[in-house]
Amino acid sequence: MSTLQAFGIDLIVWIQGWSPALDSLMEFLTFFGKVEFYMIFIPLLYWTINKRWGFRVFMLLLFTDFVGVSFKLFLHQPRPFWISDEVKLIGSQEASYGIISTHASNPPAILGYLWLQVRKRWLLITAVVATLLISFSRIYLGVHFPHDIIAGWVSGLVMLYLFVKVEDRVSSGLRDRSTGFNLGAAFAVSMIFVVVAILISAAIAGSPDASNYAAYSEEARSLNHFFTLSGAVFGAMAGWILGKKSGQFSVGGPIMQKAARYLLGMAGVVVVLYGLDFAFDQVDAGQAVAFTLRYIRYGLTTFWVIFAAPRVFLKMKLAAPEND
Repeated sequence: MSTLQAFGIDLIVWIQGWSPALDSLMEFLTFFGKVEFYMIFIPLLYWTINKRWGFRVFMLLLFTDFVGVSFKLFLHQPRPFWISDEVKLIGSQEASYGIISTHASNPPAILGYLWLQVRKRWLLITAVVATLLISFSRIYLGVHFPHDIIAGWVSGLVMLYLFVKVEDRVSSGLRDRSTGFNLGAAFAVSMIFVVVAILISAAIAGSPDASNYAAYSEEARSLNHFFTLSGAVFGAMAGWILGKKSGQFSVGGPIMQKAARYLLGMAGVVVVLYGLDFAFDQVDAGQAVAFTLRYIRYGLTTFWVIFAAPRVFLKMKLAAPEND
């Protein structure tokens, strides 16, 4: 056990001894860094507040998460509760590797981006406080070392900086390209995610995990999440490209219209995401087919959010065309 890990375990054990009454609060706080929260938040932003922010925040989230899971796999370092019986696992099981914490990297990237769009002090304070609370919850719950968190903060801020530097340049570079070219580029980006995953997996194949946490290795080394992100990025990018071609919708309207739009859209997310999950579970297939089905499932889910749901909103008069 390294010095950093030993220090982290001592700190976690001390924090977990404060009061069991904090357990529920920490599980609540950690929810705001989970995929389920972003599934609620990003459609709300995209469908009812600002399409451009919603799409770009989504892209930033996917790329930041991709960098995070790539480091997790490449470094393949344990979580605290894997290597110490003194650390309690509070809440749900965590099967991926520890460093870096994507719960710590995603909030400063996402909330930092939104702050840069509005430059409101209250949003900057919210971003800092939310990042600190979510990050602290991960330490308290016994799923991350402090150095996992710090690495996550650095990663999130670096991704924010890079994204802001290149977003307009990439957008303008693709604006005059054909729809076919842009769809091909989107697919190529999604395949880069897959190729990186395969290369990292091959690179660490000869580095087995220590015996005290080897039981977690099979699931921790799974490439499932890479195919989730790969499908999601293609579905979202394809939806944005086709939406630009066929005409955009307006996020304006009365509050009840926005609420109806959001509820209908989220019902669609549930049907597509979980309906396909159920359907694909009936398929008895090998790993390659399972990865492909995962890619399709998440690709169709994000395509629904970015393209298909807005078309339904327009048909049902829940949104007006953007030029109205």
